[in-house]
Amino acid sequence: MFHEVFRPPSGAPTVPADIPVFPTDAIGRAIPTGRASIWTVNGRSADDDANVQLWTCHGGANQRWRFEGLTDGASRLINTASGKALDAADCGTADGTDIQQWTWLDNACQRWSAIDTDSGWIRLRNPNSGKVADVANCGSADGTDVRLWTWLDNYCQQWQAQS
Repeated sequence: MFHEVFRPPSGAPTVPADIPVFPTDAIGRAIPTGRASIWTVNGRSADDDANVQLWTCHGGANQRWRFEGLTDGASRLINTASGKALDAADCGTADGTDIQQWTWLDNACQRWSAIDTDSGWIRLRNPNSGKVADVANCGSADGTDVRLWTWLDNYCQQWQAQS
């Protein structure tokens, strides 16, 4: 089953009732609320440490992510072009830690939990750091970094699933 994941709330259609907010084993696109750009592996790279950033949707596989449930209840997000996992750089825990792709190591730096927000969206939390995926400075330009940041309950940190 295919899902487009993380659609922005402004003007976006609603999620059908039969689709979970964070579908397991789905393939989708990560789009922050209120943005037209989506999570993209920089330069279509297959390298470990390639940056994850916002970029205008072009339909490339480097903009698609597979969400796989893990036995501990968290998920791993695998880029469909590279086969690499979404990763908090150097297992960092500080605000501003880069989010990148890396070969799956089955460690805490590569685990993500979807947590419902009061607005009906989700935040993606890295259990190791307690921080969430965040669009740097709430930017919208191509190349804007995706990073870890303390939960601020703003639209730069919220995501939603949509088919």
